[in-house]
Amino acid sequence: MPPECETRQSPRRLPFRQPGSIITPRGRARTEVWPPTNRLRPGAARANAGSSSRVDHRHSVVIASAYLLAVIALAFAARVVGLGSQSFWWDEAYSAVVARRSIGDIIATVAAEDFHPPLHYVVLKAWALAAGESEFALRYSSVIFGTLTVAAAAYVARRWFGKHAGLLAATLTGASPYLWYYATEARMFALAGFIGIAIVALADRAAAKRGWKLWILWALASCIGLYTYYYLAPVVAGAALFVAVRRRTLGRLGTALGLVGLSIAPWATVLEQRVSAWTNPWTEPTTPARVVRWTWPAIWTGLSDANLWDSNRVALALYAIPLSIALVLALTSATARGRQVLWRLTIGHAVWAAPLAMMAAIAIIRPVYHPRYAFPVAPLLFVAIAGTLVTGGRATILPRALLIGAMATLFGFGAARYHDGAGLGRDDYRSAIRAIDAAERPGDAIVTNSPPGVVYYHRGRAPWLELPTEPYRESEIAAGLASIGTGAARIWYQTHDLRPSDPEQFLLAHLEAAGDLVSFQEFGLLKVRGYALLLGKTFQPFPRQPLGGVRFGASATALGWAASPRAAPSGGTAYALVEYAVDNVGLEFGSWAQLVDREGRRWGRADHQPRDSHYRRSPLWQIGDRVEIGHAIPITPGTPPGTYRVETALYRLDDVTALEVVTADGRPLGQSLVLGEIQIERQRAPILTAEAREVAIGPELALREVRLPSGPIGAGGSLSVELLWRATGPLSRMTGSIALLDERGRPAASVDLTLGGVFTSELWRVGDLVRDQVAVTIPPTLPDGNYTVAIRVSGPDGVIAPSVHLGTARVEGIARSFDPPPMANPLPATFGDGISLAGYTLERAGDGIALTLVWRPTDTPRNRYKVFAHILAPDGTIAGQHDAEPANWERPTTGWVSGEYVVDRHTIAAAAGAPIAQVRIGVYDAATGQRRVTATGADHILISLPNPPG
Repeated sequence: MPPECETRQSPRRLPFRQPGSIITPRGRARTEVWPPTNRLRPGAARANAGSSSRVDHRHSVVIASAYLLAVIALAFAARVVGLGSQSFWWDEAYSAVVARRSIGDIIATVAAEDFHPPLHYVVLKAWALAAGESEFALRYSSVIFGTLTVAAAAYVARRWFGKHAGLLAATLTGASPYLWYYATEARMFALAGFIGIAIVALADRAAAKRGWKLWILWALASCIGLYTYYYLAPVVAGAALFVAVRRRTLGRLGTALGLVGLSIAPWATVLEQRVSAWTNPWTEPTTPARVVRWTWPAIWTGLSDANLWDSNRVALALYAIPLSIALVLALTSATARGRQVLWRLTIGHAVWAAPLAMMAAIAIIRPVYHPRYAFPVAPLLFVAIAGTLVTGGRATILPRALLIGAMATLFGFGAARYHDGAGLGRDDYRSAIRAIDAAERPGDAIVTNSPPGVVYYHRGRAPWLELPTEPYRESEIAAGLASIGTGAARIWYQTHDLRPSDPEQFLLAHLEAAGDLVSFQEFGLLKVRGYALLLGKTFQPFPRQPLGGVRFGASATALGWAASPRAAPSGGTAYALVEYAVDNVGLEFGSWAQLVDREGRRWGRADHQPRDSHYRRSPLWQIGDRVEIGHAIPITPGTPPGTYRVETALYRLDDVTALEVVTADGRPLGQSLVLGEIQIERQRAPILTAEAREVAIGPELALREVRLPSGPIGAGGSLSVELLWRATGPLSRMTGSIALLDERGRPAASVDLTLGGVFTSELWRVGDLVRDQVAVTIPPTLPDGNYTVAIRVSGPDGVIAPSVHLGTARVEGIARSFDPPPMANPLPATFGDGISLAGYTLERAGDGIALTLVWRPTDTPRNRYKVFAHILAPDGTIAGQHDAEPANWERPTTGWVSGEYVVDRHTIAAAAGAPIAQVRIGVYDAATGQRRVTATGADHILISLPNPPG
């Protein structure tokens, strides 16, 4: 950082006539006017010493001053126009709410719950007392500091690189979308940016002067900065580091740093506590590399989106900036004169790069970050860029032009994204809360997961409560709702999508069990739901049903489950909750739950990565923890009313392998667990579906929707057909038949159905939507080709729709082999229904096994079967498991033909170091779970390893 050196000239210094100084690599400073003046002959000098030169100089000063004032005025105008048009978002509303409190309460609140120091809130409180607390008023304080930052950047750039650099720095700082956006927020960033550049400017002046006055001012500015924004610490450290280049200032620098340390010491304990609690369970932990990759495009475009690198145009511009800077530095160093300038320019870039590197390094110990945290770095970057643009003369014209083009591209891209609505925008709490207030009536209550917006904007009388909060448990949710919802007529539930604080859907499940959704509105990422509560409804934890200690691998034991006590409607949501005890840690897994009818057809499925009571993912759970995993299972619109099974599973996220399920006494249950049954009732209101063209099937029935698979179907597989019916009048019992017709119209495969299944059509009401799922089994020997899918519908009086074409299906044959493949161990065994095992090959694979089964059917099986393979420890317990249809689901048993060979591979992992004694294999019905038995009456076959462990 170049110090200012004294020169022999008039004490009265005109604007932009500041002599510069150059620091040599040895740390010595020599004074030199920058840019250098031309040497004139003595005669010429005397001739031009008159009024003409003074007039030209004054004219230049007036133009430069006018330009600077115009830039500052435009920057101010850009920041103040439309300042109050957008709503406060979460952080701004939080600032406004905290600033309402007394200074003592502000300090206590910040010390207990915030991740920023308190001075910003104190300043905002003082400002609000004078200007009010509207959006415009509170943001205006940031506009002031943002505008002052433009002037400060011009001052620092002029001192370091000359007047043209000062004007360029003001232009860049004023036009930056990044600095503009965050200078219009009622947060600490604009103030921190101004303090940051003031810290650097004071350090520069203090290093060039003798005496203590400027060092005391620098220490004071640093103290104010650290009590305003913790991320100013890297700026303070960076300024101190580069001031230390002048060794004669080390004593004063050390004393000033000592004063800063003493001033911040009273807050050190609070800082330590807040840093240790500084986590965000909803964002992925960051890394130093990600900090840089995320921050660099944000500084130039104002958009906090790391995916900007995926845009070729943006990525090229982002890469062009450091490349052009490096080229300017390299070309400047080619001359002796340039090497002197190079030192100054290098220092200028180091002043912003070092603090950014320190901010990135912080991610190693505290991996929570957002690009706005680097706000104080941006003005320093633009000062250095301004110096780069005025350096090097003709030799650097091309890289400087490249730099200008890249900056213009990124600035323009960011501004365009903002104005077209695809870029920066603020959550519209104002509209969301006003919608609640407008609809509020006596007996209403509000539940929210984003309270600052409610506190700031809510003007009604309805009480409000933040839910969920930690500890996040279903019982705590029920207690919270009981505290505010008992006796209430309606509950308004306002949420923010970026704070998914109800991942297990505890709160939504209780609201849907207690009432009916009567209102739903979206305001961007904000959602407002209104529930009319059932008369006399109370909130209590859902009653649990024991599961007898069923184990899911070595990871968890299922203790019990619960379902919503209220029947779920067709087209609504069914809720199931499972409580687990954690048996092992470190495995990252997901969980799914689904609704299945008696024929094994699926009618809804929910899948997510579960969280515990502290919102932690499974790798962070502790042995012995109790974890409740909830599933809000969306029920397909048109699902017939009736009884459905609820199944659930846990699976590894890395390879999507389900954990084996065994009973407490070691009996295997497969890779999913049937929890119990729930009841689905008919739709409570007309189901809204996408616009579709209906096909009339007789006078009282219409076919509204048809779903057929888009890809080819292998011979022996199943063609899944979904039909959505609408009753247009009273119906009697209707039946039908779906067929695959070849090119001549002849049926190649068919299946009969009763419309609605167990919810037969005479039970339908006018307007009901009812869905059918039908599976047409493709004969294993059906030739390849395209087939027409058609349906015939009949009533009590005969056929009412002889043939309605639903679409086409592509059937592809399967390559079959009738020659025996290699197998290490022949093992003839039959399981009935045409299933016959010919042999196997068994090898060790890491801690598990690689098992290859070879099947040779004696006939085409009637049903689809799954194959199970269990790794057994010496004590008979299951150490690993794999269940699937043969050949990794590619060769369903309904597609087998007599005499062919089917190769079926299973790779099974076991716990590291677990002993393996035997492998148990068998076959079971995929729909019912019933095992097939061998000729000896056993439902499995045991296979021993070639070299069992000792």
